[in-house]
Order: sequence, then C-alpha cells, then structure tokens
Amino acid sequence: AELLYLREQMLLLSQDVVSLLKSLLGVATLHKQTIMPGYTHMQPGKITTVGQWALSYLNGFLRTLGAVQYYLDLYDMNPLGACESYGTSWPLDREFTAKYLGFAKVWELPQDAISSRGFAQLSYLSVLSEICLVASKLNEDLILFNTFEYGMIELGDEVSQRMHPITGSSVMAQKKNPDVLEIIRSIVPQVIGFWSIVANILSSLPMGYNRDTRESKEYIHLGLIKTIAVVKTLQKIISTLKFDKSRMLELATSNYSLTTD
Repeated sequence: AELLYLREQMLLLSQDVVSLLKSLLGVATLHKQTIMPGYTHMQPGKITTVGQWALSYLNGFLRTLGAVQYYLDLYDMNPLGACESYGTSWPLDREFTAKYLGFAKVWELPQDAISSRGFAQLSYLSVLSEICLVASKLNEDLILFNTFEYGMIELGDEVSQRMHPITGSSVMAQKKNPDVLEIIRSIVPQVIGFWSIVANILSSLPMGYNRDTRESKEYIHLGLIKTIAVVKTLQKIISTLKFDKSRMLELATSNYSLTTD
C-alpha cells in the first residue's frame, strides 16, 4: 500500500512540476529578447536574456522529472507475499497480483523486499530535495531581483500586496514584502533534513523487519506536503511576475557587461 501511495503522490507532484514548467516556458517565450544582466559571484558579468534565465530553471526542473521516473521504475515491484520477511505459505499468485495492482513485476526475494523498507521513501525524498534545491535557487534570484536595489522584477498582487496583513507592513506603508519567497526559503532545508533523518533511521539496521522503518513514513509524508506547496506556490509566483525591462537594460549596460565582448 505504501508503494502504491508513493507512486500516486509522485505522479501528482510531477503534474504540478509540469505546470511550473509551462509557466517558465511562458516567461521564456514572452521575454526571449528581454535583456538582463547575467551574474557570476553575484556581480554583473555578461549580458543575457530573461528567456535564457527562465529556460535554465525550466531545464533544471525537467531533470528532476527524469529522477522521478527513474525511481518510479526502480520500485515498480510488487512486494505482496513477502509477509514479515520470509514469505508465506498462502498460495498467492504473485504475478497476478502484480498485474492487478499495476506493478511491472514481482519483488522476487521476500527478505530483500522487507529489508528494503524505507529505501523507496529515502529515494523519493532525494528527488524532493533535488526539486527543492532547484526551487531554492530560483527563489533566491527572485528575492534579490525584487529588492529596491536591483529593481528588476515586481511580485504580482496575487502573492504580495502593500497594506496587506501578511505581505504588507503595519507601519511602513510603502512595503510590499516577499513573505511568500521567504517561506519557500525556509521550507527547502526542512525537506533536505527529512532525507537525512530517514537515512540515519535506516543506517545499521540488520536483515529482516525492524520497527524503526515505520518512522520513515512521517518524513516522506511531510516532504511531499511541503514540496508540493513549494512547486504550486512558485508556479503562481512565476505566472504573475512582472519584469522591469528598462531597469534590467540599465543594469546590463551600466556595469561594463560588454567588456569581454
């Protein structure tokens, strides 16, 4: 049941990632010729475009979908019949149940199936961590670009408003705070931490069933909830983002960004 649940949840997450990809593609298409400064060491280096910037993150998320597919295939095995660790005398047709439940094949060795409890959760948490890492880089760009000093973008009113009880300020009326980006920034290390916790839970466990493995369920569940929230929120942010073309062009041309050329 756990493997079926994880498969369903990872497929649902993948759909959310695809929605984010579409929003990034929309930005890239609309701004394929919009000039912006390209940074190295957080200093303007060369000129690039918003289109290139958006497509770079699109490709990063696209690779995470490849990792999702890899682990879906890796754990596409039916463990039914493994029982407590060493099989059962019940006359189960494991090939039939594998087909009926939608698994590609039978998990052949009962000892392996049960001793691997928690490893699918760990693997999927590694994918969630990778998704969150790409998201965190994009998120940090947005936090920087949204500052008064950069002035390259403005968050849409759908995610950030002045005089709003969350994203505004009770005493500084001019503030349009990027609270949503800050929350995302706080979530990413949590998901990475969940992977580390599960890895430590599984370390040094001997062959056969060990009750310790039940604890992995909590962290994969939390990881899924938080990663799905990050992806869905970023999709909303990207789809409502506003770019200041004149400001980006000014920054690109006033910092010797054509020196190398």
